[in-house]
Amino acid sequence: MGQVILADLPKLSQLLPTKRFMFERCTISNAYKALATQKQLLTKLSHTLKQKWEG
Repeated sequence: MGQVILADLPKLSQLLPTKRFMFERCTISNAYKALATQKQLLTKLSHTLKQKWEG
Protein backbone atom coordinates (compact mmCIF):
# COMPACT_ATOMS: atom_id res chain seq x y z
CA MET A 1 0.00 0.00 0.00
CA GLY A 2 1.22 3.52 -0.67
CA GLN A 3 0.21 7.13 -0.62
CA VAL A 4 1.27 9.95 -2.93
CA ILE A 5 2.63 12.98 -1.10
CA LEU A 6 0.89 16.27 -1.79
CA ALA A 7 3.94 17.75 -3.55
CA ASP A 8 3.90 14.90 -6.10
CA LEU A 9 0.20 15.00 -6.98
CA PRO A 10 0.73 17.41 -9.92
CA LYS A 11 3.32 15.03 -11.40
CA LEU A 12 1.06 12.04 -10.96
CA SER A 13 -1.89 13.82 -12.52
CA GLN A 14 0.13 14.43 -15.70
CA LEU A 15 0.93 10.76 -16.28
CA LEU A 16 -0.83 8.95 -19.07
CA PRO A 17 -3.05 6.09 -17.87
CA THR A 18 -0.70 3.51 -19.41
CA LYS A 19 2.46 4.89 -17.75
CA ARG A 20 3.94 3.09 -14.79
CA PHE A 21 5.23 4.71 -11.65
CA MET A 22 6.87 3.50 -8.48
CA PHE A 23 6.43 4.51 -4.89
CA GLU A 24 9.48 5.25 -2.78
CA ARG A 25 9.83 5.59 0.93
CA CYS A 26 9.41 9.09 2.30
CA THR A 27 9.20 10.36 5.85
CA ILE A 28 6.49 12.79 6.86
CA SER A 29 9.22 15.34 7.48
CA ASN A 30 10.56 14.96 3.93
CA ALA A 31 7.03 15.19 2.53
CA TYR A 32 6.52 18.52 4.31
CA LYS A 33 9.91 19.75 3.10
CA ALA A 34 9.04 18.84 -0.50
CA LEU A 35 5.75 20.70 -0.20
CA ALA A 36 7.45 23.77 1.29
CA THR A 37 10.03 23.76 -1.52
CA GLN A 38 7.28 23.47 -4.12
CA LYS A 39 5.37 26.37 -2.55
CA GLN A 40 8.52 28.53 -2.54
CA LEU A 41 9.14 27.84 -6.22
CA LEU A 42 5.54 28.60 -7.13
CA THR A 43 5.66 31.85 -5.15
CA LYS A 44 8.85 32.91 -6.94
CA LEU A 45 7.32 32.04 -10.29
CA SER A 46 4.18 33.99 -9.44
CA HIS A 47 6.19 37.09 -8.47
CA THR A 48 8.33 36.85 -11.61
CA LEU A 49 5.30 36.57 -13.87
CA LYS A 50 3.55 39.41 -12.06
CA GLN A 51 6.59 41.68 -12.58
CA LYS A 52 6.75 40.82 -16.27
CA TRP A 53 3.03 41.42 -16.83
CA GLU A 54 2.89 44.64 -14.82
CA GLY A 55 6.02 45.98 -16.42
